[in-house]
Amino acid sequence: MSTKRSARASEQITSVMNKYISRRRLDTKRARSVSVAEMASMSMLASATSTANLVTFSTTNIDHSMAESQYTGFKFWISESEDHYKPELAQLLYPLFTHLYISLLVNCTATSPPPSPAIRFHKRHLATFMGNPEFKQFIQQLAEVTSPEELDQSPTIASFRAAKYSVTLTERTYKYLVRYLETCESGL
Repeated sequence: MSTKRSARASEQITSVMNKYISRRRLDTKRARSVSVAEMASMSMLASATSTANLVTFSTTNIDHSMAESQYTGFKFWISESEDHYKPELAQLLYPLFTHLYISLLVNCTATSPPPSPAIRFHKRHLATFMGNPEFKQFIQQLAEVTSPEELDQSPTIASFRAAKYSVTLTERTYKYLVRYLETCESGL
């Protein structure tokens, strides 16, 4: 029973990874396969040294209009989800908003007329976080940073960027989130 479950989990991971690789159009020629034992060793090492991210956002180039529409769509999807999913899913908005804002600030400043896409994004979604005092304070600090150079000058923002933000989801909510990400072809 345990072997079947392990094999099924391995197949699910492979399937999700293959979909992710094809959506991102990544070079698979350089990719190498990792055995389950090797993956378990890496996982054990990672958990001993840091908190692993459940979902990781990473990009070197960002399309501000796509980021805006996908973030807005994600917020709408959460609001339309069944009530038992909402509290867990809502935890994803703050780190996603913050990292998108920083990415927009770093990647879209020079090419866009004022106000920058990052500032427009910030103003448009600011109200989402005003109810939580901790989020509100940090989100307001982000608004004061208007250039990539200023990001490292703020110790709070530099610390946030260097750390991993951990969000805990139940398996049921995680599967619900994965289904959404697979069906909407989200780049988030």
